[in-house]
Amino acid sequence: MSTAAADPSAPLRAAARHGVLGLVVLAVVAAVVGGLAAGAPGVWGALLGAAVCGAFVLFTVAVVLSTTGSAPTTTAAVLMGTWLLKLVALIVALAVLRRFDFYDRTAFGVVVIVGVVVLLGLETLAVVRTRNTYVDPVPSVSDGE
Repeated sequence: MSTAAADPSAPLRAAARHGVLGLVVLAVVAAVVGGLAAGAPGVWGALLGAAVCGAFVLFTVAVVLSTTGSAPTTTAAVLMGTWLLKLVALIVALAVLRRFDFYDRTAFGVVVIVGVVVLLGLETLAVVRTRNTYVDPVPSVSDGE
């Protein structure tokens, strides 16, 4: 058995890779479409939307990766805590961005919504397609009793 198949963080690392690649493609495509639709404000709206979307989705993957060796309750507590922090950060970011008019709000909103769906889909696909062992390949001492 190879050590790569026994690595419990392999699906999460694959999700992170797919998420980063998807975010780069999303940012480029959204910036081009936003630029064609609304000019420079469309580009800014698309880039801001991709940044917000990417920060939130990829931050969750990073948090889960950082707690892979922890107990499930610890991981759940950390995820809930960071979810609350992300919610507060989103409210603050939207309140700050609301005062500015250099970006197109429609492009921003569309990219955030499409980005979340696309990135979560890519990350889910990466996790599902990654081969991983879910049982202990070596019998424990208590198995023979």
